[in-house]
Amino acid sequence: HLHGLNMNLMMTDLFFFEKNGENLVGCQQNISELYHLLIFSKS
Repeated sequence: HLHGLNMNLMMTDLFFFEKNGENLVGCQQNISELYHLLIFSKS
């Protein structure tokens, strides 16, 4: 449940930043780092 919640929050953030277009590059970098952490924590 925890991983699913994190994924939903990250996807929501990604959509939000894409829609607003503010600080897009920085936010995508942060989200990418979160994805890597999520993947590593699963294995």
